[in-house]
Amino acid sequence: GTEIDLSSGDLTLDVAGDIFLNGNNLVDISGLINLSELKGYLYLTSNPNLTDITYLENLQVNNPSFPVYLDDPSQYTRKPAVGSNFCQAVDSGSLTVVNADTSQTLTSSEICE
Repeated sequence: GTEIDLSSGDLTLDVAGDIFLNGNNLVDISGLINLSELKGYLYLTSNPNLTDITYLENLQVNNPSFPVYLDDPSQYTRKPAVGSNFCQAVDSGSLTVVNADTSQTLTSSEICE
């Protein structure tokens, strides 16, 4: 398949709808670096070549009814830092992240480093 590169375009800070980035040969999500709040789902799943999710580090708020779906965390060799907005939000409960493979809510110990 074709590799999709999200490194060129920046998404706005506050996205009203759902973001479906699933089933792609996504390798770079640096375009998500400025994303801080989600109003809908973020599906970042079935991307077996995506190993670096550090660019989610500024994401801080979503609706628990519309979680962020990720592949199994073991796939990621680079994850947001423990002190990042993302990891603090996961700890505080303002950000809900789910393992799409198991439907389990992920903790910062699983998706942060």
